[in-house]
Amino acid sequence: MTYRITAPGNIWDSIDNGTYTIAIEGSQVSDNFGRFITASTLKTFAVNVPRAVLTADGTLIVNGSDSNNTIALSLVNGSPCASALVADAALAARRRLELAEEVFALSSEALKVPLGHFAEDLEDLWGDPAEGATLARLRRLMAGGAEERRPYQAPVSFRVLPRVLAQFRRSTEAAENAATTSLRAITDNPVFLAAQGEKKGRVFSTGGYHNAMAYPTMDNIAAAMADLCLLADRHTSKLLDGRYSLLPDQLQQGEGYLGCLGMVQVGYAEEARRAAQRNFLPGSEGGGFGNAPGVRRLAATDNSRKRCLRAGRRKPSNDIQSLSP
Repeated sequence: MTYRITAPGNIWDSIDNGTYTIAIEGSQVSDNFGRFITASTLKTFAVNVPRAVLTADGTLIVNGSDSNNTIALSLVNGSPCASALVADAALAARRRLELAEEVFALSSEALKVPLGHFAEDLEDLWGDPAEGATLARLRRLMAGGAEERRPYQAPVSFRVLPRVLAQFRRSTEAAENAATTSLRAITDNPVFLAAQGEKKGRVFSTGGYHNAMAYPTMDNIAAAMADLCLLADRHTSKLLDGRYSLLPDQLQQGEGYLGCLGMVQVGYAEEARRAAQRNFLPGSEGGGFGNAPGVRRLAATDNSRKRCLRAGRRKPSNDIQSLSP
């Protein structure tokens, strides 16, 4: 006859480690002739299960808790959340960069900005890849525009446009790099390393849950977008002022009136500046070292903001003609 003993909790894990004794009680087991076995100790054995065990069905048991609890803990710790946020920010920023380049190219064309402000020669003079790519993009968008340009330099907000747009491009590329690294990284806490060769499986408690790339990268995107909003405000003011734009003052034609655009643009610029406040680690030890500071600023607070954010999803155009009303 074979006797089996069920493990505590139906599985042997590290919580059950220790010395066990198998004993038989007296007058409980007898042979066919009715002779009972006296009470005695049959065997002593030790249980020494690793702290992490991978079961046949793929469940990871760590210190007696299954991996579902570990997954929940890692989500609370914050790194997977931060990785997802920076990835979402990178995707949205790339779309918004393309949209911003189109809008500012149209603004520059409306003012008939001298093309020398975006000349190819500046790429070598400035020596920055992001600025070179931005200059090239603006030239492509404005190709086929008006041949007659204004004979004097455009206002400052138009001349600095390539460099401000380039900062948004750099921030976007940095977010893409951070997202690529973060999404591939294994940042669970604790983290389980499977056995390899003579090495046994190991469990490490780590600080991988704190994604130090995510929130500064998103801060830089927010700051670059705030600068673009301010630049858009300046462009709007110059386009509305006939002395600078050489267009109808306040862009008024007949009963149409667009003079209120300036007030609207100021509101958007102020909102963008407020959202671009930089995040830091919590100042108090009671705050923990998670990623909450970088998350709070990202929430859309009203439907109008959500509509603005969705605007970057449309397919970009290729030239100035397709941008014209």
